[in-house]
Parts: sequence; C-alpha cells; structure tokens
Amino acid sequence: AALLAGGALAALLVQVRSGDVVEAGKLLTAVAQLTDEQTSRTLQNVEEGVQSVQEILAAAERRAARAAASPSFAAEVPTTESIDAQLRKLAASRPYLLAIRVLDRQGHAIYNSVAGQTGLDLSDRAYFTERRSRPETGFAFGVPLKNRPAGKWVMPATQTVYAADADFAGVILAAVDPLFFNRVWTLDQAIPTLSVTLFRTDGIMLMRSPVDEELIGKSYSSGTIFKKVASGATTGTF
Repeated sequence: AALLAGGALAALLVQVRSGDVVEAGKLLTAVAQLTDEQTSRTLQNVEEGVQSVQEILAAAERRAARAAASPSFAAEVPTTESIDAQLRKLAASRPYLLAIRVLDRQGHAIYNSVAGQTGLDLSDRAYFTERRSRPETGFAFGVPLKNRPAGKWVMPATQTVYAADADFAGVILAAVDPLFFNRVWTLDQAIPTLSVTLFRTDGIMLMRSPVDEELIGKSYSSGTIFKKVASGATTGTF
C-alpha cells in the first residue's frame, strides 16, 4: 500500500509492504502524518531562509547607496566578510542546510556561508543555467546532485537575484542536505518494509529512505501515482 501527500513544492510518498491492506492503511496514515508535517515545515523553512538572504542583499544595497550619497555613512558600506558572516549565521540555525551561496551573473560565488569558497565557479550547474535562461522562475528545488568541494549530495533550492534595472544579476543558492530527511524520517521502532520518498511534483525523486543513491534525481513522472497527481490528486491511498 502507498499513501501520497502532495503540496505546492513536493509530494511525499509513504509505502509499506503488507498482506493486510487494512493494517497497512492504518500504519501509512500514522507514519504519513508524522513525516508530512516535518517535511513540509522543513521545505517551508528553506524557502524562508532564501527570503532572508534576499533581505540581507537588499539591506546591503540600501547601505551602499546611502554611503554613496553621503560620506558620513561610509562606515556602513557592507563588505564580503560582513555578508558572509550573516549567511553563516543563517545556515548555522538551519541544520538541513550545507551551505548558502550568492552567485553573480557569471555563476561565481560572491558571498558564501562556507569559508574559503568565495569565487567558486558554479556557472555550469543546471540550477544556474536554467535560472539564467528563465529568471522569472520563482523559488524552486532543483534536481539533487553531488557538490564539488566535498562530493556530498545536495538538493539545490534557488531564487533569482535581480539588478536595479530588473535584469538578471545572479542566483541565491541554498544547498539542502537530502540526508537530513533520512534522519528525520527514522522511527523509534524500525518498520522493515517501510519506505518514504520525497518527489518534486513533476516526478523527480529528491530523497528516499532507505537511501538509494542510484534513484536520487531520477524521474518517475510516468508512474501511476504521478499520473494521478497530474490529474489533480493531492492525497490518496493506493
């Protein structure tokens, strides 16, 4: 049996193998309530974190403009170090984030929560090139990939940075640790046949527990459950 809980950003699929459909349905409902609430809250917090970065950048622009207009405000000019420090504080308060970066229009990290990675070239990453091509795209989770510095799986959450003239100026990147969900979804009493999977609503697998790295990032849009999602279903037991 499988239970689907859908939202605006992602769909959570909870499955258990059991010969007793009624028993399995009750178990799925209980587990789904626990996992869906925590997962939804985490995804929302990621978006709120990206919004906080937008506010940090906007405040920095205001201070720089004030300093340019009057020498008496010269001490307010933001520095790379001061913005990096704010990003580090933001990331430290969110255990599911591996890093927060701001990329310029060329795809280079100009601000970074991770020390020593300013200037990192991420211009070839799909989450950058796709957003550069379609900057109007709203906040979104990208396809999971392994990051270059450490070879760890990350789930990119991105938002466009705009210049004063509304042109594309870069990308805010929050690197989410997909293994965080594996820890969150772990029950006090293990259920051997239980699996929990997080998909984007287009069918891309973002994370699965038990972890199977070969499945992360693959599309399951042609599956039965996502055909139901495409037809408008947001929840259900199958």
